[in-house]
Amino acid sequence: MWESNYSPYQVELFEKVRGLKEDFLTPLGYRKISKTLSERGYRSMEGKKLLPTHVFSIYKKGKIRWERVNRPDMVTVSTPQVDVFKSFSDLLKMYEVNLSFFPNIGSKD
Repeated sequence: MWESNYSPYQVELFEKVRGLKEDFLTPLGYRKISKTLSERGYRSMEGKKLLPTHVFSIYKKGKIRWERVNRPDMVTVSTPQVDVFKSFSDLLKMYEVNLSFFPNIGSKD
C-alpha cells in the first residue's frame, strides 16, 4: 500500500478541485475553479493566488496519485511448487529439452 505524501491541505484542495471539475451537472473549467476557490480563501501551496495553471497541475497530478493509491493489487502470491529431480537430465526431460546439445548428459558411460 502507498503512503500519502500529501499534506491535509493538499488533499483537501485536490478534493475541492476534483469535485468542481468532475461535477455531473455543471463541471467547471480551470479558470472558474481558480476564481471560485480563491474567493473561498484557498491559496497555492506557496501561499500565492490560485491561478488556473495551479488548478490544472493540482488536478492532473492529484488524479494520477489517486489512481495509483486506489488501484487494486496487481500481484497475486500463490503457493510455490517444488520439483525434486534425481539428475539434471531428468530436469531437462521434463522441459523437453533436446539432450543432443549436451553430449555428456544422459550417457551412462
